[in-house]
Amino acid sequence: TLLYTIKFEFRMDCKATRTVVLGNSACDLDSVASSIAYAHFLNLSGVDAVPILCIPKNDLALRTEVVFVFKLLDITHSSLIFIDFDYFSEQESFQWNVHLVDHNVHNPTTLNLSSYEVVSIIDHHDDEEGPYKEFKKVEMVGSCASLITSLFKDRYDAQNPSFQLTKNLRILLSAAILIDTINLDFDKGRTTNKDVEMFKYLAIDDFSIVQSDFYQELIFAKTDVSMLSVYDLLRRDSKSFDSSLGCVFICSMTGITWDELSSKKQVLEDCSSYILKNKIDVLILMLASHAEEKFRRFLAINPADRISADCTHDLIHKLELVKISTNETFVNWKVYEQLNLKSSRKVVLPLVKSWFTQ
Repeated sequence: TLLYTIKFEFRMDCKATRTVVLGNSACDLDSVASSIAYAHFLNLSGVDAVPILCIPKNDLALRTEVVFVFKLLDITHSSLIFIDFDYFSEQESFQWNVHLVDHNVHNPTTLNLSSYEVVSIIDHHDDEEGPYKEFKKVEMVGSCASLITSLFKDRYDAQNPSFQLTKNLRILLSAAILIDTINLDFDKGRTTNKDVEMFKYLAIDDFSIVQSDFYQELIFAKTDVSMLSVYDLLRRDSKSFDSSLGCVFICSMTGITWDELSSKKQVLEDCSSYILKNKIDVLILMLASHAEEKFRRFLAINPADRISADCTHDLIHKLELVKISTNETFVNWKVYEQLNLKSSRKVVLPLVKSWFTQ
């Protein structure tokens, strides 16, 4: 109901300045939860803010864990605003106040706003020193949702009862924290004390969950990619940057091993189509699978000959990569199993960027 109201008022608003909250372009559960919750926080603070999901509406089906949580909370498509919402193309004269969550530099190619200013930033990735007007909090915790939760907690603890989180927001934020910290497992290298503290805070009062059961449900939803094509897997969760080698894309795929991916129908055709459509010069795939109670990671690079020997050696050393033999179909690829299981894309992306932008 709250999201419906916010969307309706956003369309009907006649003010010259509009305020939006943007998650990152991957639009994973952490970004979605953080943008919705932070928009609610801003509204409670007297700012008319609207959360934007930074994908086209039809792409939401690719975020299977987000779809699962939305169904759990009875959140429908019609209550949400996506980047292809017709309102954005109709209104070009507004000034946009932008609040960023789960990233710290706005990319205009994600949502092209005619005139905008970044007002605040809340993020848990490496600080790219993007400009902002009022407030920035960049802290290397496991989940951005932990930082958003801490804002509510601080206000509520300061005797502001209106900042008590609703049950739905508690579930949404809890789900994001569990996914991003791999069930609050310190051994995986992504969990901090703040993540644990905020997750426990979300479970107080009238809401409690069986953590292990909820996490398993989330993981099952996220990793069930059986109905997705390779092309869908590629566009499901990708990040890109420009480098001396041209345009580099890093695509994360969960719930699938290299053997499973390479045996999928039209794998090379879909990769080629994705590369051509996005004008990609180097494509890096990061695969993760929980099959048979064993967590595994894989790294695949295409074309392999674009990567310098020094860069390859550094990646092999830091990520503990073991080369996998491939058949002649993948002659232009280098494929590795990654034994350093703690290094997710959050770690690998800055490492690759540092090499490719030298």
